[in-house]
Amino acid sequence: MERWGVPDRAAQPPRRAASSSPRPTNFTAALPSPGFSAAFQALTGRKLRELGGRWLQRPQRERQAEAARRATTEMANRIERQTGRRPADSTIRRSARTNRTPRGLDTSVSNRQTRIDAAGGVKALSQLLGVSQYAVRRWRDQGRPLVPGALTVVADVEGVLVVNGEEYPRTMSVTIDIYPPAADDVRIAYALGDLDSIAELLGPEIAEQVDWAGEADREFTVTEITDITLH
Repeated sequence: MERWGVPDRAAQPPRRAASSSPRPTNFTAALPSPGFSAAFQALTGRKLRELGGRWLQRPQRERQAEAARRATTEMANRIERQTGRRPADSTIRRSARTNRTPRGLDTSVSNRQTRIDAAGGVKALSQLLGVSQYAVRRWRDQGRPLVPGALTVVADVEGVLVVNGEEYPRTMSVTIDIYPPAADDVRIAYALGDLDSIAELLGPEIAEQVDWAGEADREFTVTEITDITLH
């Protein structure tokens, strides 16, 4: 692979010892939690898209209010199924405003449900990814991979390489292996056209997997993905 990095410097510090922070084999961490506000917004957006009949003739503000009402009810149902306790509607709305996860809610399940809501539901996501609805529900509830095995991302990216506190703009073509659980996050984000989420995940993997020149620790932030394919 072509080597990308900064000009050789005489006093670059060595990498941190691998034993201090071992990298798991065949594992790529999932995307960070989008938070409860994002979960509620995704569900509200889904409910808004599902409104039909007489609601199609109503003003946007009324439709938005109805979607938020239905999202609040659905979120209360989900929390009750998980915890055995049903929060008040006002509690859910306050939690969404302050981005605080309601007590007892499993954030991992909630994060996966957020991606399902963004896609339009279990059936919609299964059709987008070409998997069964059972596989989507199992992924949501148990975290089992939607598609087994690794995913290879081939992308042209623009970004910023940070070495020893110095920033270096870089335009690169990369081939990166992404393992579960992040592999499914990438598949879903790609299907939804969410390149920002893919960029967030690719940055650390580029820093880790690209054969850079020199031995310094590096960070890489992807600022734009100009082309991408999944294999």
